Amino acid sequence: MPCPTAYNTATAMDQGIDLPHRCSIRIRGFDYRQRGAYFVTIVAHRKQFLFGEVNFGAMKLSLLGDVANECWMEIPHHFPNIELPGHIVMPNHIHGIIVIRGAGIREKEILPESFGKPVPESLPTILCSFKAAVTLRARRNLHPPGLPVWQRGYYEHVIRNEDEFREIVKYIRENPRRWEFDSENPFGVRSEEWNF
Repeated sequence: MPCPTAYNTATAMDQGIDLPHRCSIRIRGFDYRQRGAYFVTIVAHRKQFLFGEVNFGAMKLSLLGDVANECWMEIPHHFPNIELPGHIVMPNHIHGIIVIRGAGIREKEILPESFGKPVPESLPTILCSFKAAVTLRARRNLHPPGLPVWQRGYYEHVIRNEDEFREIVKYIRENPRRWEFDSENPFGVRSEEWNF
């Protein structure tokens, strides 16, 4: 029997075939609107080098890299409760810290994230908006229509304390100089890893 993903959804449902579900790496039941600092990594589609290149330990942005950088810096204009203490656009991904200062969320209005049900002012909604803005600008001016810019989803880490925050800021700042060790560099060396 062919792989269920080869069927369209209607055919699979008619035949009682369970399609694979999208798995979330989010913390179940966690309110991603709450006050806190989050370290995120957003990866280009198929890890393509869309955003530029690293030359002699410094990042040189492509036109699409400039667009991604501009859209990142505009996030607080659309979400006023957000601060961006550090980020870096790399050849095929973006690392950044998003600090949510909170918007008076009361205990009773905690809304956990779930697939297909965005929660206003939450980390997933912010990142979805950012990715959509980059894609829209790219398709208008630079990137051929129909070609995806982003890999599905993103990676996030809830920053637990000041020491961890400082380590992540250092990691972001040094990322171009450490490109040969970066896990997103398909040509890199895997001898060093940063764990947060």
